[in-house]
Amino acid sequence: MTEETNIYKIEDVLHDGIGYVELIDAMGSDLDIVNAAKVSYNKEATTFGPAEEKLLWYLWFHKHTSPFEQVELKWRIKAPAVVWWQFVRHRMAEYNATSGRYTPYKDEYYTPPTWRGQDKHNKQASSDVIIQLSPELEAQIEELMLQSEQVYQDSMKEGVSRELARLNRLAWRDYHTFIVKMNAHAFMNFLTKRDHKDAQWEIQQYAKAMKNSVLTIIPATLTCFDTYRKEAVKFEEQLNLIYKERFKDVGKSSS
Repeated sequence: MTEETNIYKIEDVLHDGIGYVELIDAMGSDLDIVNAAKVSYNKEATTFGPAEEKLLWYLWFHKHTSPFEQVELKWRIKAPAVVWWQFVRHRMAEYNATSGRYTPYKDEYYTPPTWRGQDKHNKQASSDVIIQLSPELEAQIEELMLQSEQVYQDSMKEGVSRELARLNRLAWRDYHTFIVKMNAHAFMNFLTKRDHKDAQWEIQQYAKAMKNSVLTIIPATLTCFDTYRKEAVKFEEQLNLIYKERFKDVGKSSS
């Protein structure tokens, strides 16, 4: 894997020339998932054909998910803190990160390509409306970024430790590099939440890049997952309508 690492690297995830996703190691394949199930009967397949694909689909559609945990995927990912915050909310991965205590931060801040407006219905989401900032606000933001970096550098020059000087940075914009490892089952759970229309745009881009980086590792598994998810979305929309109808009057002030 490491000798061909460029094949599995997706550059410029957020279109700012900084972030990336790189698959650095993988253990297992579609065949390994099937054989993890077959071992229950003390059987093993040597090739992945239609019968193996049928079994793989059966496993996923009937929620026999432990065989998918036999595949391990590992990435090196560079992303802003606002994205990492949404990574670590998932309790199915292992993380190691570059430390601001050991090495100084680079002057690398994330600036969104557009400033999205607040969604009027979803309290936690942005909308497709693009906000045109006033020249005054744009100047304030630029000055804030420059000042934050300068204060950080000046703090260290005056002897403040790196672990405390970093408190003077714009934390949500800072880029961090992590090693992330998940099994295939956990990864598909991650995709369900983060490669979703309701997820923040930035984490969606990283989820899509991670998925693209493993398309040649577990192609049948991802095809199965995508098919299942399309049908699950339809069911999810139906459940959402039932939920809204059932609780349509809850929270309304009485007249």
